[in-house]
Amino acid sequence: MRIYITLLCFVVLGLFSGQYASAQAVQGNDFWFMLPSNFDQGNSTCNSNYRLILVSQFCVENEIVLTCDALNFSKTYSIESGEYFEVDLSQLEGVPANNIITPTPNFADGDYSDVSFHLTSPQPVQAFLFVDRGLSAEGETLLPTRLLGNDYVPAMRGFSINSIETHILATEDNTSIDINGFGAVGQQNIVLNKGEIFSFLTDEDCNNEVNFFNQCVTMDGTVINSDKKIAIFASNSLAQMGNAGNGDMILQTFLPINNWSTEYFTAQ
Repeated sequence: MRIYITLLCFVVLGLFSGQYASAQAVQGNDFWFMLPSNFDQGNSTCNSNYRLILVSQFCVENEIVLTCDALNFSKTYSIESGEYFEVDLSQLEGVPANNIITPTPNFADGDYSDVSFHLTSPQPVQAFLFVDRGLSAEGETLLPTRLLGNDYVPAMRGFSINSIETHILATEDNTSIDINGFGAVGQQNIVLNKGEIFSFLTDEDCNNEVNFFNQCVTMDGTVINSDKKIAIFASNSLAQMGNAGNGDMILQTFLPINNWSTEYFTAQ
């Protein structure tokens, strides 16, 4: 219950606060996203739950459309003004739960996938993605397509047990992408069509390079450029912060360079 109360507080602030909040508004009519894996014993993610949360100040009747072409899935939804609506992505009709997940990529070369989701609405909505498996849970705001771009410098916390996964999702056909990455990914040139995903890992095993292995599993220094709009996600299915001895999932979306700013509000 606490997570939903917190969500509604952020939504109210995002929808109805003044000019400062509106400058960073994340409402939109078009969204692209993918579902990263969450850690589970035996490398199985079938026990993870994936939820899409939608919020709008408008009433939309059966015109919000969620599609996944790779899984032949398409469904319409409705939302009431000022309320939130939840889509359980792990229980999509006719879609096995494990099929919705982008698998952990091959370390050496990266991997391709076409299991992405496209959300459209005639009225602006805010979209949030939640992933949970038992005590391991994470959530992130999804960026509308209008806030995506071509040039990214993604960075993510490097204290982790598993390697960080970076996922690049194309929103248009014949998208040419250049990756100048950290670690084994090196430099790559790839081409993706609409809805396709290229995923790669950071340095696989650097236990012999530093005293504390968590310090070197990072994506800092990676530069990604494309000739058409792309969405970039980073995830780690079992991240460890400091020397706590336990781990949790982390998930992050990234703004392109053209949407960076010089002033930010933070909350603690």
